[in-house]
Amino acid sequence: MRDGTVHNGAVWAASDAPVGDGPGLSRDVFGFAGRAVSTGLAAVVYAQQEPATSGYGTAVGHEKRQTRVLVACGTSGPAPTGGSANRSYLAAVDFAVARDGRLATAPSLVALTEAGKPTMVGDAAAVAAAQAAVDAARASLDKDRQVAAQIPQTQANIGYWEGMFGYAYVSFSGWYRQLQEQQAAQQRLGARQAALDTAEDALVTVSGGTRGGGDTVVAMPVVSTDRQGLTVCGALLAFAWTEDAPFLLDGTGGDVVLYFRGGAGQFFSAYYSTLVTRATRSLGAGADRLEFVARDTATRAKDFTVRVAADAGSAADLCTVTVTCGSRTETYLRVPRAAASLAAVLNGNPPTGTLLGIVLSVKDRLVELTAPLSAPLAVGSLVLVGGRVRKIDAAAPAGATTFTVAGDPVTAAAGSQVTAALYDYADATAGVTGTDLSSGSRIVAVTRVGSTAAVVADGDAKDAGDGVGPHWRGHAPGRAPAFDGTTQYLTAVNGADFGTDGDLTLEAWLNPASATGTVLRAAGPATPYGLALRGTTLSSGISFEEDNVIECGDRLTLTGISFSIEMWVFRQAVNREDLVFSTGLSLLVGIDSSNRFLFGGDFGTPGRADLDYAVTTATVPA
Repeated sequence: MRDGTVHNGAVWAASDAPVGDGPGLSRDVFGFAGRAVSTGLAAVVYAQQEPATSGYGTAVGHEKRQTRVLVACGTSGPAPTGGSANRSYLAAVDFAVARDGRLATAPSLVALTEAGKPTMVGDAAAVAAAQAAVDAARASLDKDRQVAAQIPQTQANIGYWEGMFGYAYVSFSGWYRQLQEQQAAQQRLGARQAALDTAEDALVTVSGGTRGGGDTVVAMPVVSTDRQGLTVCGALLAFAWTEDAPFLLDGTGGDVVLYFRGGAGQFFSAYYSTLVTRATRSLGAGADRLEFVARDTATRAKDFTVRVAADAGSAADLCTVTVTCGSRTETYLRVPRAAASLAAVLNGNPPTGTLLGIVLSVKDRLVELTAPLSAPLAVGSLVLVGGRVRKIDAAAPAGATTFTVAGDPVTAAAGSQVTAALYDYADATAGVTGTDLSSGSRIVAVTRVGSTAAVVADGDAKDAGDGVGPHWRGHAPGRAPAFDGTTQYLTAVNGADFGTDGDLTLEAWLNPASATGTVLRAAGPATPYGLALRGTTLSSGISFEEDNVIECGDRLTLTGISFSIEMWVFRQAVNREDLVFSTGLSLLVGIDSSNRFLFGGDFGTPGRADLDYAVTTATVPA
């Protein structure tokens, strides 16, 4: 039940029973708070793409990762800021998809946040800060590119020195450590590029579109997160309205395209980017570190925290890890401090432990093995038996053939294996009832950078990159400078050479306030040139006076070839001779004084005694 009222003091009882999570298809419903659906629906399945490198190169490509479903429809209701209540604004809802194909669970009423044109800040301090962020992001990207480019040479050096002196020498000399740092830099390239793109998008906003990247970006807000960590994003698109059902298409250029018909029948489109990166936090582990990466691309670095602290009553090599994201909290007790083990626990993939023995028989909580233990089992140590992780209840010395576990009776078949276990997920709890942590954290994944012997100390993970979440994008307006026409102008940098000894083409896109003005002037010492506007009537042809000619010189060679002569002629008067083309006495093309078409003086057709345009084509054989 989604909606209802509790009466007479009844309370909800917490339970982890999977109510409603049966196999097969399921049906769910939701609505928009304060709005009603007014058009047909459109939906598309797409995959978010994240930056990645391959091989040993530094070029950043994209890999398809998380699958999502985007739904859009027209809605009626209160107008967004600056909008009109008579318009049917589009609503968009974006669902994450679980591994088993289920959509993220949405609330019964989805509250839509307005997504429209971002506010342009434009003050000098904000622009300077945004530009500094762009410069810092570009410097970080360039640095990692330089480090990653050294991977092939480092691998060649390792191969050479291993062949000469063996593994121990290469390990002692630090070559492996150097290679790890270079590979880590390569893996960061995608995030570095995304950070630069994000910084440039922010610069677009604060500079009013005059600096930064070429896009204006509008974030798609998170509506809800279900108990499995899957998000639903949604917004009321203040820039899109229609009376007809929209259409969604997963394009090939990194966008889902939203097509819709405008109020006057126009064909419009909006772009929902599939290119994303994940927010990251970092925590030191000796000289190495752990990187905690948000599992959901809509999670920002400011939204989640990771803390490692001492585990009360446990050995020094164990700790408590607490992960939070908004109102959600995950607590992992008695986690090994070894970096590799901590990462495996939070990722939900602890390695298979050492084989301890084979089950001979089970009686209550006592397990008998077919062979003696080769190593002792301490109280509280973990074993995997009968498909469950159990804690040893009483110490079992080496050579013993039995051991006892704590808790309920053991169910294990004779002949099944008993192995050491790294972690018992019964020691992991979530603040949201029904959240299953047996497959690891629903908030973060962990990447280890460094040696396997690194140990994680107490502390809070620091912001290591915010990433780029789901967003709408559009070309930034106002990318051309405006001039007052009198005192404002642009000058070339010192040393710029605009001189030319040959032909050149000048092109400009202008929105002039007056019909005259200089666009460009190059006053070089060799050949000065320029481009300007002159107020005049636009003509589509050349106007000749009686004695005007165009001299072609010796560049037009017609001897021995066939050619065509085509002309558009508008005569200013009739009953006069108008010679249009001539090669001397051998070829004459024009109109004679009798208003007849003249070709070579020997052939003609009746002319037209009026001032209309005439199109005439004459073909001269070779």
